[in-house]
Amino acid sequence: MHTETKYVFPCKDDLGIEQDQNSLCNGLATVVEKIKNPHIYTDHRREYCRLSILLNEAQLLAPGFRPYPVNLFGNSGFDVQNLIQRDRIIIDLHWLHERGECLIPNEATWAPLFDVSKSFDFEKAEQFAQRPYTDDVRANEILSIPPRLQFQLRAMREKEIEQRIKDYSTSRRQRGSAESGRISQEAIDLKAINHWGDKKPVIRKHVEKHKANAKAQALMSSSLYSFSDMCELSAVMRGEKPEDLKNFKANLASFNKYREQFS
Repeated sequence: MHTETKYVFPCKDDLGIEQDQNSLCNGLATVVEKIKNPHIYTDHRREYCRLSILLNEAQLLAPGFRPYPVNLFGNSGFDVQNLIQRDRIIIDLHWLHERGECLIPNEATWAPLFDVSKSFDFEKAEQFAQRPYTDDVRANEILSIPPRLQFQLRAMREKEIEQRIKDYSTSRRQRGSAESGRISQEAIDLKAINHWGDKKPVIRKHVEKHKANAKAQALMSSSLYSFSDMCELSAVMRGEKPEDLKNFKANLASFNKYREQFS
């Protein structure tokens, strides 16, 4: 009979020497590159979680936009997938806490997870991570995480948001659709940025910012979201502090003049 061992997050303290964000990101990418099958994750798990927690403490690059282990299969695949998912849940929760997000969960028992006046409650987070909720139930029904924050997360995104992120970068051809002539939104946005750069070469010095701005606008196209939400999302995609909101609006307005030509 299979008995599951108690889940414990591997690094709650003793995180090592301080590193700048570039070093942390490069280190995380290197670790993720090594995780090729389910048997290997446990060998690199502590370092993966350590770097993730340090990135959370920097409060710049969101978990949803970092390198991460892809789905792993094999004889021990199911157990390891559970372990990876639980680690991701802890990392997401810790990110929200470090960012000062004082959420009011639908189930009050989890309120201590968002008490930013205290240190992050890893023990409570471990309890939550072991609950067998789906991503949708965890994010929407149990914790009531607003959509603007779900975009930032890795393990706690509802299906609609996850699909929106995937669709942004995928053309109809890549989705296997018989309908032709429709390239991805990402490709159209980059085409517009290139055209903008032809007219104003200085734009090319800030391509990553303009790409992120365009993506944030596409993902947050409904009336649910404000310019401030888009500006924040663009920043955490890149691991940067938010642009001045006035400048963000002006840059987006300029981009949209070129983007409209390719709609």
